[in-house]
Amino acid sequence: MAPLKEESRSVIMRMRALLLRRRSLVQCALDSICWALALEIALLLRFDLQPSQADVRGLVTLLPLAIAAQVAAGLVAGLYTGRWRFGSFDEVAGLARAAVLATGLLFVVNLVVGPLLVPRSVPLAGGFAALVLMGGVRYGFRLANERDVRPGGDGCERLVVYGAGEGAAQVITAMLRDRSSPYLPVALLDDDRAKRNLRILGVPVVGTRTGMAAAAARF
Repeated sequence: MAPLKEESRSVIMRMRALLLRRRSLVQCALDSICWALALEIALLLRFDLQPSQADVRGLVTLLPLAIAAQVAAGLVAGLYTGRWRFGSFDEVAGLARAAVLATGLLFVVNLVVGPLLVPRSVPLAGGFAALVLMGGVRYGFRLANERDVRPGGDGCERLVVYGAGEGAAQVITAMLRDRSSPYLPVALLDDDRAKRNLRILGVPVVGTRTGMAAAAARF
């Protein structure tokens, strides 16, 4: 299991290095793949998953336009200019703006061109699906990155943190996103009963201050 984890971490590190060196190109390539899959899915759904009824010639013509529209919209929205960290919430907001703009452009082009390249619903459904796929890719990268930088636990001092408010969230985030951190938060205590089911980056609230000794013994 350990060699598998090390190999997985090595793959993530190589992907991160590639992303840093060729960030804009990698983002454009990933988003282009997402658009291709999304439009194909939308076209198949339009014809009730019957590929024989779908005219793929229009899709082949529309796909380069979709990619060009996404790249242009992404540049306008700052998505491919290194303005935000890859997978950050700020970038996802920019991604949504770019996807909406690209979908609108694609819908208009499809209407103007005669006859229609694809049914009218395909650009709209495809744009929504592309947004979900592009956001999913970024969310997956974010999860993998956070898991990779999380302290391993070996030699770390395990902490029970009192308080589950904004300050605690910032402290826990800082510790869990530094692989060299000597501290590993494992549990939270908070007197607010409304937070009894809360988790911050996977660290659970396990009780109130009256249960501090029990939490320390357990965790």
